[in-house]
Amino acid sequence: MLDSSFHVVWANQQAPGLLRPGPHPGAILGEVCNRVVCGRDSLCEVCPASQAFLTGQVAHREIRVEIDGLPHEIYATSMPIKEPDGRIEQTIIMLQDVSGLQVLREEKAGVQLLQEVAVAANEAPGIEQAMRICLDLICAHTGWPVGDVFRLADDGSGDLVPTGLWHLD
Repeated sequence: MLDSSFHVVWANQQAPGLLRPGPHPGAILGEVCNRVVCGRDSLCEVCPASQAFLTGQVAHREIRVEIDGLPHEIYATSMPIKEPDGRIEQTIIMLQDVSGLQVLREEKAGVQLLQEVAVAANEAPGIEQAMRICLDLICAHTGWPVGDVFRLADDGSGDLVPTGLWHLD
């Protein structure tokens, strides 16, 4: 739970294990949220707590943080607590490590790409058209603005030779 100056005023038993400084909830009490969660000295640009304080609405955000030197995807939800007079003095922050979900999303996208490539290759009228379609699909999937296709040389050497097919965004 955070106060309106983004200081941690309460934390459950699991929070320190997910976050930074210490082995028990008391270790993060009084710390500024951005330092504890993101390891930053300034407020995060995408801070759901800031949104909750500004709008009075529940805010969600997926943020990437580094914990123990490793990147983690954290799904953060901030639920403002309204006082009887309508002021918002505190917000409850719920953090969930969804790094495993990110891996699953990437794997799913890879499987979808393989399916699209297989369908495109099977439906193309010729090998050159199949390579062109597959090149475009792969570049779109990876975000590559430039790509080209190589094939095995006809001489059996195992060398790769350019096909002259390019993808240019």
